[in-house]
Amino acid sequence: MTVEAWDNDESAAERLANICRSYVHSAYLAGEISGVPVYGLEEFGGPQRLPDPTTGQARYTFTFSIVLRGTAA
Repeated sequence: MTVEAWDNDESAAERLANICRSYVHSAYLAGEISGVPVYGLEEFGGPQRLPDPTTGQARYTFTFSIVLRGTAA
């Protein structure tokens, strides 16, 4: 999964990306997301500056893989 965080300035976009990243890591440490078990997390790189090529707007992005296992209802 790739998360992209846009904002009007670099520091705000970076802060937003790091907030999203902390939620992902918190879900992994908690072992579940809304009752769905989390079995693994692999991050392919922390938030990186990647300005939007079309608008030039500040953007930070990071990519990760998370392993979930659904349950039968």
